Amino acid sequence: MPTELPASPRPGFGVRPARAATLAPRIRFAPDPVRLRELEARTAKLCYSAVRTLAVLPDREHAWLNHLSTGSPTPVFTAAEAYREWGLDVAVLQEAELMEERRRRAARYRPTPEEVSRCLDVLAWLQWLERAKNGKNERKIICARAYEISYRRLGERFGRHEDTIKRWEAGGLRTILSEHHTSIEAMS
Repeated sequence: MPTELPASPRPGFGVRPARAATLAPRIRFAPDPVRLRELEARTAKLCYSAVRTLAVLPDREHAWLNHLSTGSPTPVFTAAEAYREWGLDVAVLQEAELMEERRRRAARYRPTPEEVSRCLDVLAWLQWLERAKNGKNERKIICARAYEISYRRLGERFGRHEDTIKRWEAGGLRTILSEHHTSIEAMS
């Protein structure tokens, strides 16, 4: 049976030894510098892939609103097919445009199933960051860097030097890492 500590000068401040271990200060997340750099890079990669994944995922409601019927009949042929049917040279141009569009679509970002499944968790970290200290600007910078926008352009947008933008981004990623390091290590 735990015993009471000697009476403290102020009443009500006696702590039992069994509870003393639970009241100890929490150990901060502090891995060695090499591991810290690896985890910071992993955090950046997770955040960037989550932002790009969100941009690629289809928005069902938006698609439904854009495809409402207009009342006019649906065309039977595409423009390229109609031009080809009539033997016009414009069909060659149309076909080239279609092939280029298909090439561009194939080159766009395609997330893996793992990236799609962890997208919402990582986006929750970014939303949490926005609520933290100076997190709104840091979140905007991280999202912009996901699309490889240069530090110079971001500096012009925020009215700061490139080095300041880099520090803000690194600070935001470190804040996410310090709060969610167990999840980040589990996703590694």
